Amino acid sequence: MPSPERYAILVKPYQSDDFVPVRFPLSQMPDGGYFEWDEAVKIRDRIRQTDPVNQYMIAPVIADPLGEKD
Repeated sequence: MPSPERYAILVKPYQSDDFVPVRFPLSQMPDGGYFEWDEAVKIRDRIRQTDPVNQYMIAPVIADPLGEKD
């Protein structure tokens, strides 16, 4: 069974060279901190309006399902 696609929202803070995962309050964070595509786009756009100085991107989370082996 294929696992659903999940995405992480990353931020490149002002004057930084690297993108890092966006941190959310525990009350707003889904399991694992990953989102489906539509939700990730909505949240990224909302954050971008609140804090336009930083750069944001959405990246797919690639992981093998636990317990499955060839």
